[in-house]
Amino acid sequence: MTFTNKDLKNMIIPLFFEQLLVMLVGIIDTFIVSFVGESAVSGVSLVNSFNTVFIYLFTALALGGAVVISQYIGRKKMKIQIVLQDSY
Repeated sequence: MTFTNKDLKNMIIPLFFEQLLVMLVGIIDTFIVSFVGESAVSGVSLVNSFNTVFIYLFTALALGGAVVISQYIGRKKMKIQIVLQDSY
């Protein structure tokens, strides 16, 4: 199956906005805490970096799971239980 440019744009635009919102949350957190002091800003920045790592980790796991499940569906094996049993 070949994707058209319109199909790719329809997939890329929500991904772009998701990443933009992740960055904006960190920026807004830092901005709000900047009125408190330097130590608060460094604490929020540290936690924000951990949050970003975890968000990207879980996004990668979700994408990997979606790829595996869609491959099984593409092979006409509709029993998802086989996929879950193979992963253990």
